[in-house]
Amino acid sequence: MLSSYEAIYEKGRLHWLNEAPNRDNVKVIVTLLEPVSESAADIPNGQELAQLLEEMAEAGVADAFGEPLEWQRKTRQDNILPGREEP
Repeated sequence: MLSSYEAIYEKGRLHWLNEAPNRDNVKVIVTLLEPVSESAADIPNGQELAQLLEEMAEAGVADAFGEPLEWQRKTRQDNILPGREEP
């Protein structure tokens, strides 16, 4: 069975974008889709992502989603399941 994995080919190496195959020494077929700009090839590391999240928090991006406690209370409310209502 064929499996698909996204990667960027750079200087003779594949840089996996998401999940990498969990096998070694496997035959692959590479299909070139489109050129990748230099900036897109640089995948942010954990420190860069943390910095971006801090900047988003300082900018108030999360405020657009409303009050977190209100969302949590609404999400945790029990839903009525079919056939399980009280008589």
